[in-house]
Amino acid sequence: VRLTVEGGGDSRRDYLYVQDAVDAIINAVDYKMPEQFISFDVCSGKKYTLKQILGLLKKNWRGEMKVEYVKKSQTPWRFRVNNKSTQTQLQWKPQVSLEKGIVKMLG
Repeated sequence: VRLTVEGGGDSRRDYLYVQDAVDAIINAVDYKMPEQFISFDVCSGKKYTLKQILGLLKKNWRGEMKVEYVKKSQTPWRFRVNNKSTQTQLQWKPQVSLEKGIVKMLG
């Protein structure tokens, strides 16, 4: 497989296994909402660079993987999320680590 990456692979993102997101949504549906609106950050709370993701993919891929880096076309975006209140109020916590999620995904 051949992958093309914009930039140097140093951008950081928060990744969450889909079943962990589903579990958080189910807990949110069952949550007794007070009269005021509450938003929940559903995230792992850990940031990984694209290089780290690619390293895990290469480690668990059954075959050859080539990565080509190309010049970035736009300014990177940044965001900040914090799942502490989500963990407390919804009694939820991500269960699947990034590496375990990649292994499951690659099956």
